[in-house]
Amino acid sequence: MDTRPNIKVCCSKNIDRESISEILWGIEEEEIPYLLEILSSEEVVKEKFVSGTLEIGIGVFENGDAFLTTRKYDKEYIQKANVFEEKEKLRDLGSNGARLVKGLPLR
Repeated sequence: MDTRPNIKVCCSKNIDRESISEILWGIEEEEIPYLLEILSSEEVVKEKFVSGTLEIGIGVFENGDAFLTTRKYDKEYIQKANVFEEKEKLRDLGSNGARLVKGLPLR
């Protein structure tokens, strides 16, 4: 298990890496490390992607829905976008995860 501070990204194994590349670039642009885990569809659950050291995570489900949330947020998600239908929102979703870490306003 990686103990360095990072945003955890859990992605269904049915989603190819290119589909989530904008999310990852958004995190990288803010210079926050991430840990990518490829999981079976049943394993992509909120408890898994907010279990990282920062308790901020992004889950990408088999249907393409990507959710940004934190352990402390009591609603289902902070931001949502579909990797197949809303590509223009994906970089902001990743960036906003990193901005949560930094305490900056979301885009």
